[in-house]
Amino acid sequence: MIRNIAVAIALLLSAVQIRAAQVEVPKQAGLHAQFGIDIIPEPQVVRTVGADFIVDSATVVYADPQLQDLSPVNSLQEGLAEALQFQIVKAGSQPPGNVIVLRLVPEATLRDVPAGSARRETYSLEITESQITIEAPYPAGLFYGVQTLLQLAEQGRGRVRGLKIVDWPEMEFRAVHVDLWFHLDRPWYYEYLFRQLAHYKINTAVFEFEDKFPYSRHPLLAAPGAMTRAQIQQLVETGKRYFIEVVPLVQTLGHVAFIAKHTEFSDLREVPMSNWQLCPLKNGTFPLIQDMLDEVLEVVQPAKYFHIGGDEARELGMGAECREKWGDKAAVESFKLWLNFVCEYLKKRGKTAIVWDDMFLRHFSQADLARLPDNLIYMRWDYDTGEFLSRDRKILDLGYPVWVATASQTMTPVFPDQRLRVYNNANFIPNAAALGIKGVLNTAWEDAGVHPETYWIGFVCSAEYAWSSRKPGIEEFLGKFFPLFYGRNQQDLGKAYSTLSEKGFIRAESSWTKEFEALDLPPLPDTAFRVDSGWAGKHSRLVAQAGEMRPRYAEAVEIITRNLAGGGKNKYNLEVLLLCARTMLHFTDLILRISEINDNLLAADADHRKDDNQAAITRYQRIGRIIDDVRYEKSVLFDETVRVWEKSTFPKDFRHIPGGREKFVHQIDRDFYYGNKTTDLSYIFEVEEQLGLFAYQQKLYRVAVDILRGKNPW
Repeated sequence: MIRNIAVAIALLLSAVQIRAAQVEVPKQAGLHAQFGIDIIPEPQVVRTVGADFIVDSATVVYADPQLQDLSPVNSLQEGLAEALQFQIVKAGSQPPGNVIVLRLVPEATLRDVPAGSARRETYSLEITESQITIEAPYPAGLFYGVQTLLQLAEQGRGRVRGLKIVDWPEMEFRAVHVDLWFHLDRPWYYEYLFRQLAHYKINTAVFEFEDKFPYSRHPLLAAPGAMTRAQIQQLVETGKRYFIEVVPLVQTLGHVAFIAKHTEFSDLREVPMSNWQLCPLKNGTFPLIQDMLDEVLEVVQPAKYFHIGGDEARELGMGAECREKWGDKAAVESFKLWLNFVCEYLKKRGKTAIVWDDMFLRHFSQADLARLPDNLIYMRWDYDTGEFLSRDRKILDLGYPVWVATASQTMTPVFPDQRLRVYNNANFIPNAAALGIKGVLNTAWEDAGVHPETYWIGFVCSAEYAWSSRKPGIEEFLGKFFPLFYGRNQQDLGKAYSTLSEKGFIRAESSWTKEFEALDLPPLPDTAFRVDSGWAGKHSRLVAQAGEMRPRYAEAVEIITRNLAGGGKNKYNLEVLLLCARTMLHFTDLILRISEINDNLLAADADHRKDDNQAAITRYQRIGRIIDDVRYEKSVLFDETVRVWEKSTFPKDFRHIPGGREKFVHQIDRDFYYGNKTTDLSYIFEVEEQLGLFAYQQKLYRVAVDILRGKNPW
């Protein structure tokens, strides 16, 4: 199994190195290289101290009487029960041995830990033969010490290596992004999400609610089936149990099709024909924004931060009002007007705004960057190689607070390029940390309409380097991820990831490949069996690639199926991965079957020229069956897609709500996102849908009938 993991990692790494424009940021060896131990994220200080501790059914947990928040205790009991299949009980007093102790201690006792906010999450973990002791100044630290212990106990099957760990995070804000643009998760999924994120010491979830928030002052903004206030409050409370704060992200400038698509708000548009952006000069814009922020603050009640979006405001200053008022400075001045209003509003409520920085970098001069709001954190996003180029540092160089954003997704349909995701996180976060940056958000945009379960390697990689940016290297991270996330018995999943991540065949970075999008059906024959022979030449490269990729996609299906049948973890994630592999295999087969159609058309023409019209007509019948089979396979796969997706998400078209499908206002916007092309999941099959297989089959049958009838149609 070790060799298989190494081969899979090599495949992922080789592809990363080919894609990348820079080498990996140098890092230190981690625990796996030193001790053969896997922990994500890497602890800061580790040393061996002696004999191992054996967790068994007689082991008890003793918690400090001052510990009022019992989340660390509950997490320990639940995690050990899941990993080792037995329960440990909480003791009322500390026994002399076979005990796990959770103890609150003064900050001053943790001398190795840097001063500052890191101390709220720091912990020490000491493992001896008779006792495991987790100490921390605050409950969050105890909770994180428990997560480290659970990873050690699981991989040792109850035997925990004798270690002394002192640990703290480098970055205080370690967040993932939950994007609800085009879907809404079922409530159970958030419990699962938070528990898993917390296991890797993520402490913030930035929720982009969009139209899934229950706006009551402007109920048009709430989609049918939007979350209720009680559900959002429950979401927030669930996060707290896992030491995860929910921070809202509300777009109120660009990316506002969920607002501006409604006729009632269309007069607030920057460009009248476009639903992309609101105009800050329109009379109703700021009152609407204030109402929205009021409601979100009231329900979510974030402790400190509120993400205000502000990215990709592509229509800045294009409106007649802005051009008339500001002329050539319309883009900058309209953005500043919006920014100052939102930041001032949030400042009065004691909140710090987070804003995407791309509009500043694109439009603002050095002079424009003076005198900006003082309750603002700028978020520099890079989803590619992870370099922090000098042109991207102009806000940081002025002394403004800057955090960074990486990504868990690419814009690639079906499945993200996970090789690039790992590379992006493993480089951009250490580069940011070296500049003293203390916050990272791992984004999960819904642009490509892929399932949220495909984001996990990006989430976990972000967690790794946000906690400890200087270790381990990418190869070591990958070696840890698969056994920790899927269980010690996982086999070859890295190889399946590598195959599914590969681009250049039918998927490019941000779309289908041009070759796949250009896929069409061969020209139909005439009643003399004549057919244009140009299809094979036009699609020769695509067909050759399909022949090469088919065995690899089939192998990925086999690998994931085998792991699903095993005793590993995260089975729903594997169901989603299997669906992705089956989808890619189906598209590959689609290309090969169309090539088979073309071969039969050419062969029928040859049969006719040999005066064997019976054989030619038989080939047409065979083509009809090929199309029947392809359409059936697509129908089965689509039903399976709906079944798997809707285990964790509500239907995209809101059909689960009486009248929901009819009430929902669906519009595209200027970015034409894959995930928003249809109100159901059929966008996944858009290339196949556009072929018109059924119509083609019936037209071919009509040609065959005309041949059979000849000059005697009766």
